[in-house]
Amino acid sequence: MVFFENNRYKLGNLKFSDFLYENGTVKGWGDFSADSGLGIAEEKYEILRRCCSDKINDLGGPTVPSDIVDLVTFCNRFKKGSKPFRRVLMDPLRDEIPRNINTFAENSQTIINLDMSRRLNGLWGFNYFSNDLRTFLFKMHNNSLGLNSRVAHFIQDHSPICTFCRIERRGDAPNEDTLHLFYDCPNTENVRDGFFIWAYREERGYVVSRKELFLVHTVGNTNDVNSTTIIKTVLAKLFLKYIWDSRCRYSLPTLNGAMENVTYEIKTIVESSNEMRRHFNDSGLANLFLQG
Repeated sequence: MVFFENNRYKLGNLKFSDFLYENGTVKGWGDFSADSGLGIAEEKYEILRRCCSDKINDLGGPTVPSDIVDLVTFCNRFKKGSKPFRRVLMDPLRDEIPRNINTFAENSQTIINLDMSRRLNGLWGFNYFSNDLRTFLFKMHNNSLGLNSRVAHFIQDHSPICTFCRIERRGDAPNEDTLHLFYDCPNTENVRDGFFIWAYREERGYVVSRKELFLVHTVGNTNDVNSTTIIKTVLAKLFLKYIWDSRCRYSLPTLNGAMENVTYEIKTIVESSNEMRRHFNDSGLANLFLQG
């Protein structure tokens, strides 16, 4: 943990080329440590070295590192080959993050630090959420929702494919997992973008990110929160719940349905919590949801 914190900036600025000699071959541990100034243990660097070697082999041999990105960008993209890098560089942190949150991060393809893991594990306990919403969030963050891809492992002949895609009889319907159902499914996507443009009062063309949808909103790159981030987090969770309810009813989500459902839930929350009413007023979104 101390190593990771002390070297966060250097790790974030590493590039693929930093692991290579000028001829395109992978550096040894000693040369890499001297050049980068990072004290990565030799056994861990060997894992990184093998990853680099495998990548070079995939590309057909040594390459000129022209089209490159920093290591954090590469890991955040969740491209093939990035997982071993994340495992080596973040092992000390991952040891402290609960297993359920690590699994949720992989299922939703998000990057979660220790502070975020604590926020997520406590989110379902907010007393101004309905019992139904709290149960949903608890199951989602503990990876126990009855998604078809999961249920198919336990029930014979249960279809693993997406419920929404099956309703529309899509020939290329993928399995129903967390990322597909709540983010990638065309039926969710058509509703999702319009909803968050409306709910967050964003400009046309805005697309909510996986981080904004699945995690807790914070201020910029800090761990701080304010009224706006709190309300945006609540809106995102209510949207996820609406998608899940639509799926359980075996009906396709709609933009009007999402707007009406979330507005109703918001009014219920505000009626039971003066604190949440104050957050809505301070966020500038009160007149969108609390009219009438």
